[in-house]
Amino acid sequence: MSRVVLIDIDGTLFNSNSTFDFLDSLPHGKWYGFYRKVGASIFGRIVNKLAIILFSKDIIRMIGINCLKGYSQKKLLTLGEEFYDNFLLQRKNSEVFNMLDEEKKNDSKIILASATLDFLSEIIKKRVMADYAIATELKYKNGCCVGKILKDRLGRKMDALVETGISFPVDMTITDNVTDARLLLDSLSRVIVIYPREANKWARIIKKYNFKDAKLLHYE
Repeated sequence: MSRVVLIDIDGTLFNSNSTFDFLDSLPHGKWYGFYRKVGASIFGRIVNKLAIILFSKDIIRMIGINCLKGYSQKKLLTLGEEFYDNFLLQRKNSEVFNMLDEEKKNDSKIILASATLDFLSEIIKKRVMADYAIATELKYKNGCCVGKILKDRLGRKMDALVETGISFPVDMTITDNVTDARLLLDSLSRVIVIYPREANKWARIIKKYNFKDAKLLHYE
């Protein structure tokens, strides 16, 4: 049996929030800059966090995704390829890529588990030669994006993986995402990517779940 390795995308394979970095790369009206400033403000973050807690809705993300309305699936894939080449490749986390390459040499089954957008995940899957990817699925009509989410994977990776037939525990999970503690618990080995902004949260999680055996990769 091949080893099964789960790898997060945003912050793990790449030092990027690929959804918003991709959105930022598109042409927008003046309102977009205002929207991004409000979303990044303390007020915007508090309101958004309340919406997530009370309604399981990431309002800031939903508004951003609405910017994709009218783009054809083909155009999004083309823009996504350019984004990968011109932006993401410059933000590779080399240690994680080295581990990915080592696992591929050993014929491990590589699964990308991320809440990024479906077309970006598909491009990344092909470029890194992963076996499978789960991601947030967008709604399309007549081949065009309608600017809405069909299936959101934000905080729901485990459910999506179970739906696809993945059996737990998996052999390894590599992630920087503090909401992936459940995945780490159901992994035989763990690699945690830590940035300064999440260091205290990870310290608490590692202590709570006794992840003392986890390999820790620290990035700025």
